[in-house]
Amino acid sequence: WESNAIMLYVASLDRQSRLLPTEPMARAQVERWLFWQNAHLGPAVGKINYEKNFKAKMGSGAPDPRAIAEAMPEVERFLGVLNTALEGKPYIESKLTVADFALATTVSVCAQIDISLSSYPNINRWLTGITDRPSWKNSVKW
Repeated sequence: WESNAIMLYVASLDRQSRLLPTEPMARAQVERWLFWQNAHLGPAVGKINYEKNFKAKMGSGAPDPRAIAEAMPEVERFLGVLNTALEGKPYIESKLTVADFALATTVSVCAQIDISLSSYPNINRWLTGITDRPSWKNSVKW
């Protein structure tokens, strides 16, 4: 939960405001997506990520197929929201912001946990644009 706060803080230090708008309404839109990622998309994907990646590593047993199946409708609902919001746009808002990076971090986990993004063309286009950035390639190591 602190990563979004850290991103907001670091982005606010940039005098050119490249990743965080200074105009109040534009900034509020970025923060809205950060909060949405933290409250909705992140926890939904996190349930499946826990079952498929972390549960066994923590000594808590094998993945529970029922828990995964119960979490999928929530993941699909939130991916649908994001896909609609990205319609015809290269970024979640009018320009690249910290919200894009927070959302992309969560969405990029989907490939690792067998959540197909094939039904979400806007997400696929947007995610490719984010993950093809040199800054992403130089910092994200899966």
